[in-house]
Amino acid sequence: MISEEERERRREGIGSSDLFYILGGKDKYKTDRDIYAEKVGLKEDRTTSFPAEIGSAMEAFIAERDVRPYVESHWPNVGSFVEPERLTHPDLPHVFANADRILLCSEGAWHEIFEIKFVGHHTGRDFGTDWTQEYPEKFRLQMIWQMLVARANGFPVQSVHLCAMISNERVFWSQVRWDEAEAADILERALEWWNKYVLTETLPPQDGTAEDLAAVERIFGGISDVSEIEADEDMEEVARQLDLKQQEFLKIGDEITALKCDMLSFMEGHDRLVGQRFSLWNKPRSGRKSTSWKALAMSFKPSEEQVAEHTKIGKDSKSFRFTFNNGEDNGN
Repeated sequence: MISEEERERRREGIGSSDLFYILGGKDKYKTDRDIYAEKVGLKEDRTTSFPAEIGSAMEAFIAERDVRPYVESHWPNVGSFVEPERLTHPDLPHVFANADRILLCSEGAWHEIFEIKFVGHHTGRDFGTDWTQEYPEKFRLQMIWQMLVARANGFPVQSVHLCAMISNERVFWSQVRWDEAEAADILERALEWWNKYVLTETLPPQDGTAEDLAAVERIFGGISDVSEIEADEDMEEVARQLDLKQQEFLKIGDEITALKCDMLSFMEGHDRLVGQRFSLWNKPRSGRKSTSWKALAMSFKPSEEQVAEHTKIGKDSKSFRFTFNNGEDNGN
């Protein structure tokens, strides 16, 4: 699981999961505009989503069930199979990589890198019709970046192994080999993007695609141009008191609603509740009753159409009125 500290550190540079988008890739979740917004602090990294949490949990499971036995059978005497710390490029502090698992030599060098994925049926289609032919470009670029950073640190890694569990049905194995010319080209393009957009705080251009337009909405959808006035000490106290009273009001409203619902449930359609020195009517004798929206929703669960039909909007108020059947057959 990505920690809050790690999420903050990701803003400091280019990680392997950023590369696909930086180099022009797009999907319904991200574009390079989203990466830019995360790096400059316009939006948060959303790696704490529920799918991300499931993926992290399954990563550990796949590592132990599938990858560790593979490592032990192929390199029985090399070293330890571990989850490593982030590795940073020695000459480029804003270039780093996080590997899922590595085989670590006794001397402390990275010997083999393992990228572990848990993907659903939809993403599984990127692995070919029978899930045996290929794998997403996003994953390939991640693995090249991991090798690039590892080799810059003096670890002569020649390949990265991919182990992907697809839709709980199949474990897919593949690997990407080191290609120095391609890695150099990728590094140059990634650094160019970083220098051109992040360092100058310039939003990358968009080409009118649905993905780019969705990215704009994700980044700026909640931001509007509004005028502001700074509060003085007296007004700050007023604002605090107002917030406190509003919270108390909401709490009391919830308590009143709960009590009304308990009473209605006890009365079971009777018109009047009587006790020692008190009586309460379930409804006015005219057959109409006004109540709070919360009590109504909890008791009768009206549809949106019913709410719209019976809502009356006045000059300074809005109310919801309804007539309900008391159990008698009156033709309604």
